[in-house]
Amino acid sequence: MTKKIRNQIKKKITRSKLVEISSRKKAIRIAIENLSSGDILLVAGKGHEIYQEYKGKKKIFSDKKYILKEINSKNAKLFKNWKANILNEKCNLGLVRKKKLKKKRKKKLKKQKRKKREMQKLP
Repeated sequence: MTKKIRNQIKKKITRSKLVEISSRKKAIRIAIENLSSGDILLVAGKGHEIYQEYKGKKKIFSDKKYILKEINSKNAKLFKNWKANILNEKCNLGLVRKKKLKKKRKKKLKKQKRKKREMQKLP
C-alpha cells in the first residue's frame, strides 16, 4: 500500500490502536501471530490479484496463499485440545509444543521430498 493511502487511513484511527507496517507480507504475518480466540482478521485491498504493484513494478504475491501459510504455521504451534489453547492464551501460561513440532516438521518434509522424487521418476 502506498504511503499516501496509508496516511489517509491513519487520519481516522486513534493513535493508541495504530500499528503501521508498510510490508504487506510482514503485516499479515504479525496480524495472524497476534490473533486470539474470537478475533477476526480482515485483510482488505487486493482481492483476487496474485501480484503486488509498487513503483511501477509487479511482484508476485497472493494474499490467499500467504494467509493460508501463516495460519497453518500458527495452527502447528497449537495443542490438539482447544481448551488447552484457550487456557494457555487467557492465563499467559506460555506453554509450547516445540519438540513435537520439530519432529513432525522433519517427518513431513522428508515425506514431501520422497513424494516429489517419486513423481519426477514417473513417465
